[in-house]
Amino acid sequence: MNVREHVINLGLARRLKDLGVDQKSLFIWTEKTTVRVGKHYSVYYSCYNPPTQANDYCAYTASELMEMLPEKNANLYKVGSTYVFSIAGEPNTEDKNICNALAKMLINLIESNLITKEP
Repeated sequence: MNVREHVINLGLARRLKDLGVDQKSLFIWTEKTTVRVGKHYSVYYSCYNPPTQANDYCAYTASELMEMLPEKNANLYKVGSTYVFSIAGEPNTEDKNICNALAKMLINLIESNLITKEP
């Protein structure tokens, strides 16, 4: 299984950084340039070191995201190939990647001022 299947996608990683979420994760999205592909992003192991470049983004895992979410009545289930995450009183978030479903909920809660970002 590819490591990209175990972390949030680049778009959600950018959004969480823009929202000011603490940039510490086991993996990061970092921009690389190669002759064959040109500029592109890849996921690299960071050992919880903060990103060093302005265009690096934390690629959070499901366990890292669960630690950031509030301890409320939460449900995570799978319908077909889609993960659905819900927290009591909040709209569900869905994605084929479990990490993305969790990241979407975190983004919704921060944007609704229902939780504060990490310090």
